[in-house]
Order: sequence, then C-alpha cells, then structure tokens
Amino acid sequence: MQPDFSLMDVNPASATFNQLVSPRDYLGKTSAWYFGYSTWSYCSRQFGELDKLHDELEAEYPALDFPIIGINKFGIGNSSSNIDISSGRDLPWLQDIDDNGNGTSDVWSDLWQVTYRDVVVLNDDNSIAEVFNLSQYNLGVDTAKDGHEL
Repeated sequence: MQPDFSLMDVNPASATFNQLVSPRDYLGKTSAWYFGYSTWSYCSRQFGELDKLHDELEAEYPALDFPIIGINKFGIGNSSSNIDISSGRDLPWLQDIDDNGNGTSDVWSDLWQVTYRDVVVLNDDNSIAEVFNLSQYNLGVDTAKDGHEL
C-alpha cells in the first residue's frame, strides 16, 4: 500500500474543488495519479490528454469509474500556474506542499519518490499496479503496433 497523503484540489472545475483528496478516497477502485509541473507546457498537454482519455472512458464505459488525479510539484512559482493547467479540464489537480519544511515536495519526493510526468496506477487496495512515464509515452501521438507514429 502506497503511503497516504491529503492534498487540496485546486481545479475550480473539479467535483472535489477546495477539498482534501487522498488515495484512501479511492479504496476499492483502480486509480491513476499523474505527477506534472503546472509551469511546463508538455506536462500541461499530457494532463489535457489524460482529461480527454477520462472523458472517453466515462462515455464508453460509465460503470468503469476510473479516477485520474493530477499532482503539481511543490516549488517556487508552480502554484501560480495551477489555473492554467486546469483550465478547460475537470480532473482533480492537487497542489503538493512542503509541510515538513525540508525544501522538497512531501508527496513527490518524500512519500512516493516519483519524477515528473510519472503516472502511478494504484490497485483497489492502493498498491502499485504500474508506473509509466509520459516523457517516454506521449499521449498526444498515435502509434501503430510497431511503435511508429501514425
């Protein structure tokens, strides 16, 4: 089971806006957690692709209920761009913090040891099912079975 945390959802269009969100909120469901920088355009595009994917899954498989949550890294200037990365998207976008005062993101660095653009998929018991990085797997590019762009 991954270490728990609670972070504020800062996306005004999200159903959990201004609420603390935790992996424990999704026990009993498979969930995906995207770690991005709100100030980086590539991270923002990937979050947009995840938002589209989520909408497609909801339309095609409404009973699936597969939550996707984004988490912005703590850092100078990062929180000021939260409105930009969440604009036009309704997925929760959480702001990581440095509550322990060590100068690093509590969830990113101290608890989950992720890197930017990691997507951590948790099983229904909050254990890791898969981790993949969107730096290597650009969701905005269609690829054929042989890995070549379409």
